[in-house]
Amino acid sequence: MPASALHFLRYPLAGVAIFLLSVTLLACGDDDDPVNGIEDPEGELSASMESVDFGEVAVEEIATETFTIENAGDAVLEGSVGLVAGDEHFTIDDGDGGFTLDPGASASITVTYAPQSVEEHTGTVSITHNGSNASPVDVELTGVGTGIPDPPDRP
Repeated sequence: MPASALHFLRYPLAGVAIFLLSVTLLACGDDDDPVNGIEDPEGELSASMESVDFGEVAVEEIATETFTIENAGDAVLEGSVGLVAGDEHFTIDDGDGGFTLDPGASASITVTYAPQSVEEHTGTVSITHNGSNASPVDVELTGVGTGIPDPPDRP
């Protein structure tokens, strides 16, 4: 009989303890199991636009654009949407603040451009999240404030 078998026969409880410890370590390993190709589910944020161009908008008028964020991953995604630049000309009308997206779910973010001066304006909507891709995801905003339009012709 081999020496290792004699060891288990002589100390049966020690052999059982080592076996149970080995099974426990295998079951509680890393988050990912590269041996079996199994990875823990993760959320992944995607935005329908990288930038929003409002074009030319007259001072004292407004333009509104909507874009979508989606959880393209396979776990719940949590995060926050906020305007980090350009707040004197741009506002988030819908979708600002914290969000939770189930896998495959999406949310709309509506941004308004109301130029306060005649010039080009820029801003940034920043979307922070706990997904597997880089955070934050930024959506650049641009628009050109133009002069006040002439009043319509009178008959």
